[in-house]
Amino acid sequence: MNQLKVGDKVLCQFYNTPDKRFYGKLWKAEIVEIQVKKGNYDSNYNPVCDFVVKDAEGLFHTIWRKEIKRRIKCQN
Repeated sequence: MNQLKVGDKVLCQFYNTPDKRFYGKLWKAEIVEIQVKKGNYDSNYNPVCDFVVKDAEGLFHTIWRKEIKRRIKCQN
């Protein structure tokens, strides 16, 4: 997959690390922010995820790169 950019529309599916499997249905989202922080945790000891996305209902999610299944539409 080519480099993802802010504004790209993507298809996502959540991943459960302890079970090492994907779960739930695929859902559409738009990339709002790409995290570039160093380290494994933020100031509140939450894991730093790779992407912040906005789903079709307007909710924001932080997701890992592996949770993006494919790009639907590229932002120019």
